Amino acid sequence: MDERIRGALTAQADEMAPVRLPDDLWRRGRRRRRVRLAAVAGAAVLLAGAVLAPSLLTGSSPGPSRVVGDGSAAGEPAVPGRVEVPWLWQATARQWAPGPATIMFFTGATRYFEDTGVVVGRDGAYRLVYLDIGETRGVLSPDGRYYARFGPALLDLATGDERQLGRASGSGSGSRSSSASGRGLTPLAWSPDGRWLVCGRNNDDEGISYGPDGQQLNDPEHPDDLVAVDTTTGEFRDLVKGGQQAYGTAAYSPDGASVAVASQHAVDGERRLAVLDVATGRERWSLDLGHRQLGGTGAWSPDGRRLAILAVDGCTDFCDESGLAAQRWRIEFVDAGTGASAGAPIALPGRPGEVLGWRAGVEPVLSYTPGAELTSRHTVLVAVNRNGELELLVDAADEVTGMAVPRQLVEAGRFGGPSPGPSPFAAQWWALLSAGLVLAPVLGWFVRWCRRFVGRRRAHRRTEAPG
Repeated sequence: MDERIRGALTAQADEMAPVRLPDDLWRRGRRRRRVRLAAVAGAAVLLAGAVLAPSLLTGSSPGPSRVVGDGSAAGEPAVPGRVEVPWLWQATARQWAPGPATIMFFTGATRYFEDTGVVVGRDGAYRLVYLDIGETRGVLSPDGRYYARFGPALLDLATGDERQLGRASGSGSGSRSSSASGRGLTPLAWSPDGRWLVCGRNNDDEGISYGPDGQQLNDPEHPDDLVAVDTTTGEFRDLVKGGQQAYGTAAYSPDGASVAVASQHAVDGERRLAVLDVATGRERWSLDLGHRQLGGTGAWSPDGRRLAILAVDGCTDFCDESGLAAQRWRIEFVDAGTGASAGAPIALPGRPGEVLGWRAGVEPVLSYTPGAELTSRHTVLVAVNRNGELELLVDAADEVTGMAVPRQLVEAGRFGGPSPGPSPFAAQWWALLSAGLVLAPVLGWFVRWCRRFVGRRRAHRRTEAPG
C-alpha cells in the first residue's frame, strides 16, 4: 500500500474516538438471549395449544376418552337438544375417540360432499365417521359404544379401534365360511344385550357376464341371506338362506328371541314383513307390506306387544318435489304376535325417517322432516306422545339428513342435554399441519420483530449514555 495512503489512514484512526462499551453490556446480552428464548417458547406454546385445544375445548383427549355425564343432577348422559353441522376439518372418531355416543347424525356438508356420519360424544365432542362411496348407513349399539358398518366392522367409539367381524361358526349344517360366501354383510339391527347383529348378505352379482360358449356366469338376481353375527367372537350363522332378494330393515324383540325383518322379492317386487325365531330362523308369521315399511331398528315396543309400521299415501316411487310434498304419512301399529292391526294409526304432517325406540315404553321416537320442509334436507327428532301429537326432542341445523340415538337413552327418556357446538380446534392432522405452515411465517416475523425491537432499545440507550 502506498505510504501516503497508509499514513493518512493511520492519522484518521488516531483521531477517532475509542470504542465505548456500556457498563451493562453483559446484562444487555443476557436480556437479548432471554428474548430469543421467550420467542421460541411462545412458538412451542402455540404449537402445543393447537394439539391440546380439542382437549381443552371439548373435554376429550387424543386417544381413548373418559366417559363423563352431562352435568345433570343425576350425572347421567343425555341426548343433546340440538346438533350442528361439523367443520370441514373436524377430527375423525378413529383419530380422537369421542367416547360412547349420545347421538349420531348424517350430513353431506363435509369436505367430501358425501354422506358422512357425525358422532357426538358424552362430553360434547364432534367426530366424523367417513363412509365409503355407496356404503349404506350403519347402526349404533344399544349403549352407543359401537358403530356397526358394512363388512361387518365394529368401530369402538371409546377407543377409536375398528375390527372386522364374520367368521363362520363351526356348528350347524347351514354355516359356511366368510371366504366361501364371498360377500360382505350389511348390519341391520342389534340385539338388546348388544351381543348379536342381524345382517343381510348381498349375493347379487353386479351384472350378467358370459363365458366363451355363451353360458351365463353370474346372476344379478341371486336371493340374499339373513345372518346373525356374534360380536364377541366374530362368528356368524345363517338364519335364512336364499329367501327374499333383499333385506332392508330389521328390529329385535325386547327379549332378543325374535327379529322382525322387512324384505323385497327379486322378481315380483313384493314387500313383506316377517317375524323370525332367532335361534332357528323359523318364520313365526309374515304379512304383505305393500307400500308400507317397517318403522326402523327401534320399531318393536319395549313391552313386546307392538310393531311400528310407516305408511304413505300418494307418490311412492321416483317422486319429484311436488310428489314428495303431496305425500301423506302415518304411523300404524301391528300385533307383534300375529301381525294383526293393533291400534288406530297416527297421521304425521311431515316425512318420517325411522323409529329409533319408544320413550316411556309407549311413545315412538323417530327421526323426522317437519311438514313445512318436506323437500328439504333437514331432520329433527320427535316423539309421538300419548295424545298423538309430535314433541320436538332434538333440533338440528340444515343439511342434517338422518339421526340415530342409542336405544338405552331413548327408553330412559334422557333428552334435553347440553348442546355444545363442534370445536374448530378438534381438527384432523392435515388441518393442524396446514395451520402450522400458516403460523410458521407469522412466528418468524414475530421473532424478527423482537430482535429489531431489542436492537432499537440498545441503540437508544447508547445514544443516551454519557459521553
